[in-house]
Formats: sequence, C-alpha cells, structure tokens
Amino acid sequence: MDTDVIIAGAGPTGLTLAIDLRQRGVRCRVFDKAAAASPGTRGFTLKPSTLEVLAGLGVADRIRAAGTVERRLLFFLTPAEHATARQRRRAGTPLFELELRPTPDRESVGIPQFRTEAILRERLAELGGEVEFGRAVTGFADRGDAVEVTIDDGSTLRSHYLVGTDGGRSTIRTAAGIGFVGRTHTESALITDVRLEGLDPTSGVHMFMGPRGMVVCRPIPHDDHWQVVTGAPPGDEALSAELVQRRCTELTQRDDLRVRAVRWTSIWRYNLRVADAYRKGRVFIAGDAAHVHPPTGGHGMNTGIQDASNLGWRLGRALDGTSGEDVLYGYERERLPVARAILADSAEQFKGMTSLPRLPRFVLRRVLKAGFAKRQLSNQETPRHPAGTART
Repeated sequence: MDTDVIIAGAGPTGLTLAIDLRQRGVRCRVFDKAAAASPGTRGFTLKPSTLEVLAGLGVADRIRAAGTVERRLLFFLTPAEHATARQRRRAGTPLFELELRPTPDRESVGIPQFRTEAILRERLAELGGEVEFGRAVTGFADRGDAVEVTIDDGSTLRSHYLVGTDGGRSTIRTAAGIGFVGRTHTESALITDVRLEGLDPTSGVHMFMGPRGMVVCRPIPHDDHWQVVTGAPPGDEALSAELVQRRCTELTQRDDLRVRAVRWTSIWRYNLRVADAYRKGRVFIAGDAAHVHPPTGGHGMNTGIQDASNLGWRLGRALDGTSGEDVLYGYERERLPVARAILADSAEQFKGMTSLPRLPRFVLRRVLKAGFAKRQLSNQETPRHPAGTART
C-alpha cells in the first residue's frame, strides 16, 4: 500500500480527518485541486461541540486566540423607500440589542474559515503531514482489498480507504454513484469580505432587516475587514465593490456605509441536499460532499468537522485491528440522521429569513429559541423601544 487513507479535499473536514488519523499513527495523504488555500471568510462560527473536537486535535487554544467570542448583536429596522425623514433618522439607532453572556460550555468562537484552515494545516505539518495543493483526485477503482486512486497527472496510488471531502460538487461522491437527494432553489446570497466604513467594529454584529431584505455585517476578528452577507441581486452582474456598495445602500437605506475595498466575494446558491449513503465499499464521503444546506444556523463547517471526528476513530480502529470492519458501518448510521435534521432546521431558518413580511418577528423567535435571550420580548411584530438588552 502507498498509504492507509487518501483524502480528497483540504477544507476543515479533510484537514480534521487528516490530523485525527495522524495522531493515531495512520498514514494518510491529502490532495486538493485548488492551487492554493482560499482567502475567503466563508464559514465563521465554531460551536462548543466542535471546539471539543478541536481540543482533541491540539488546536482549540490557537482557535480561540485567533478568533473572538461574539457578545453583542445589534438589530436595525430598515425604513421603506418612502419613509419620512424622522423614520430615516431613527434607522441609525438599533431597534434593540442583545448582550450575549454564554457560560464557557456554551461559548462559540467567531473565526474566519481561512484562519481555521491555516491553523489546521499548521497542526498537520507538526504531525509530518501536508496538503498537496494543485493535485486533484479524478477517479478510483475499488478492488475489494484496496482502492486504486487516480491523480490528475495520471499517476495512481493504492490505499486501504478513500475519503471524499471535496465539497458539494464532489468528484468522489459522483464517481462512487452515490445519490445526492434534495432540491435547488432560485434564491442566492452574496457573501463578501470588505473594508467597511460607517460601523463600529467593537460594537458587535449588525443585522439590518427591512422590506427589501436583510444584511448581516460581522467584524472579522484581528482584521480591518467585515464579512457582509445579503441576498444576491437578480441577473449575472459581475461581482465588484460597486455591486456590494449598491446592495448595502439599498438594503440598509444608510448613506454613511461605505465599502472601501473588497478582498473576496462569492455567490452562494440555495441547495438543500443530502447523500443517500455515506459509504460505498472502501470509499467514504464527509462534510459538504455528503450534505449541503443554507448557511443559516452556522451548521456547515461544524457538521463537517463532526463528520471527520466520527469517521477518524473508526478508520483508526479498523486499520489497527482493534475493531473489525463492522465499526465502519456506524459512521453512516450516526451521521446521516444528524445531517437530515440539520437540513430541516437550516431550511426553516432560511425560509423565515427570506420571508420579508415576517422577518423581524422570525429573527426574534429564533434568537429566543436559541437561548441567547432569557427575557421574553413582547409578543408583537417588533419591540416598541429602540434599545432593549437581554442576557444569558
């Protein structure tokens, strides 16, 4: 065998799996078709259960130092285009604020995905591993006792197992003939990393809700940029600073927000899909290769890391003989129901966030349900007073 496990895809899921295997003494190689790591923020929040996994990999303290604990959310109600001057002046004042005081066991860390990946690559290097960027896994043949994996340069490698962590358009999943059940909608989101003037980065996450849509502005920790997420405009207009500026102005109705530079942009298409199997013979899939859903709820990166953690120890035991091959069947049995539940939750949140007439009330309900606010806000469309504080 050339190696024990080949991993196709070097995002958080693939890197987590590689580190887990290396710590168990399992040989593995990681390939990624991209020439270099992505500079985009993309996934942002690491939840407590995920931080436990990362602690086991020896990187939780580094993650916390490179990120931040978000403790304040500010909600603004954007006026309609025909709003009065008084209504427009009030739009600059938060409709209400939520002060978050989670206990340590419920504390999430806000950190851009590119920084999480960099920390994971650093840890992998400490264990003697590396990411082979610019090399794509293009196919494989399961021989029963091994997998023959083809690389895009025409070379082949033999391994005990192959794991596809290569995203929603997974080559591995497609080549394995694993179905990807679900639906694609017309809605899409514009996700950008920008240098933004007009908001105080020390004041917290800003959420603007109004009749034309929603904008979320989140300061990137230890950086002079913000992550801005909003609905993508119709059509195929090229992504640019001008486009981001126009969307921010349209959806916040504030002229003081100025986009000074755009570092990274992406369009997220609404996909809600889950694989009908997580394993076929000696081939496994995990992360976005196994499930894709709206970014609402912050599940994506967390679920992929949890997938990798569940699969890593199983592969380790199967390879060292501690357990028989049967231990591998538990991966799909445990993780597939989790993905289905997350898809349902993400879809509910996305529907509420894009249903404009009920948007403010929906956001309040989700905040309360999530346990961020103990004090019950009044059962009306929005609070009457612009500033209210809720604590946990």
